[in-house]
Amino acid sequence: MASDEYYIVSAVKIRFEDGAAVCAAARSELARLKERHGDDTELQRFFTAPPESPASAMLWLASPTRLKYLYPGLDVQAESQFFARADVLKPIPPAHDPLDAFWDQARRQLDPPAPPSDTPTMRFVGTSEDSDTFTVGLAEQPDGGGQCLLFMGPLADDPDAETYCLSTESAATRYGGVRECVLEDDLLRIKLSRAAARELGIGPELAITLEFAEATALEELRDGLRRVLASGPRRNRPKRLEL
Repeated sequence: MASDEYYIVSAVKIRFEDGAAVCAAARSELARLKERHGDDTELQRFFTAPPESPASAMLWLASPTRLKYLYPGLDVQAESQFFARADVLKPIPPAHDPLDAFWDQARRQLDPPAPPSDTPTMRFVGTSEDSDTFTVGLAEQPDGGGQCLLFMGPLADDPDAETYCLSTESAATRYGGVRECVLEDDLLRIKLSRAAARELGIGPELAITLEFAEATALEELRDGLRRVLASGPRRNRPKRLEL
């Protein structure tokens, strides 16, 4: 009986007892398919990048493409678009509802946040210190929300100590990489190395407008940046630091 109905399979929470075995099974299955369908364009992306992790194995094992070759006697028509890559799939707690977990990941992929601006306006500055690290941060919102940029440096006054690092609101982190940092009135200009910009997911040249309500905030930022960016090995410090 012919059918023109399509079915959307519900979210399934999966736990692998032996991740290596699952990965090996997926690779073995693909190796057999490659012997028979080596020129098939639909399978090429799986042939060229066979599963290296349980998550990537799962993407193959659950794919509609696999259904078409698993049951060659059936006329299976499947359409899909993965909303996530294997490297962005995150483990979830055992008691977490699988549908909630699915939509939590899907929202981030289907409706990603706007890319960070190269000319943001930061209205809040703050500093913190623990036993090893001093941090000065800029944020758009008082709770740290919106776009933000953190500068962290080691407390130890040691030229061989770990260099400073930068972190963004997405938790992307990069050690070193600030080429220039210039503060002029209410404008902070930062020039990053290409590698640092790429790793942080922001532009290599930032022009940050500062709109602080408190008169002491600008001095707090100036002192904090000087303390962080002048720390660590001299070779990693900005070539131009004007605060």
